[in-house]
Amino acid sequence: MIMSDTRRATLTAKYGTDRPPMDPAMNTTVTAMLAAGAISAKAHGRGNAALFDPVWSPAMWTRANQAMAELRAGLAEGHIRFDTHDHYDTVDLDNPPAEAVFIWAPGSSSVLIACRSQANARTRQVRGPDYFSGMLQFFAMIDDYHSYGSGADAELRCTINVAEGCTAHAEDHGAGTTRLMPVRRGQFVLLFRCCRVCEDVAGLLADTNFQINVLEAQSKLPPGARIDLGSPVPPRVPPDRT
Repeated sequence: MIMSDTRRATLTAKYGTDRPPMDPAMNTTVTAMLAAGAISAKAHGRGNAALFDPVWSPAMWTRANQAMAELRAGLAEGHIRFDTHDHYDTVDLDNPPAEAVFIWAPGSSSVLIACRSQANARTRQVRGPDYFSGMLQFFAMIDDYHSYGSGADAELRCTINVAEGCTAHAEDHGAGTTRLMPVRRGQFVLLFRCCRVCEDVAGLLADTNFQINVLEAQSKLPPGARIDLGSPVPPRVPPDRT
């Protein structure tokens, strides 16, 4: 079928196929997602993305999705409210900016508004991704190793809860029984606390499923070919072996 010039011009004008894609810096939602990624990546000493991979660790992936559902339901029902870091950052809490980063610890009743693009230059400079990742690093240094010996320790209980021996209901929640485990979901940063038991189970499952996926991919390659796990180029499977 040959398309007429008139039809082609109509479709081009409708869908903008002749226009280059938007610069990510001009897209506030993309900017917020990148800022959320930077915060979650720097907030703790190790990356947690593999532990929440939907293929390698489906239980953790499901837990993060459940947390997002809890957050959205809480916001809709009014059980969870938006908040700012301090009183210097004035923002309409009933109508938070859609381009901001939202930081939430599962079980908490407040969501921190961070890195909003409409803040003044001074606020953006001192309260960008580095500021908030540094703040979370400070919290982790205290909470990962300190026990308050009071009701505050309950805030340090495990919120991952994927292992049968999870310590969420133990009497002592502090002094190294859990650690901060941030994960990004779009422009949201979820601040889980994870006990050693849940992390061991999640890590074992992720490692096992990763190895299984590698073996499955390897079985589809031509004889003698091997997957180089350090290569940035993904393996290509010949069409006749799919």
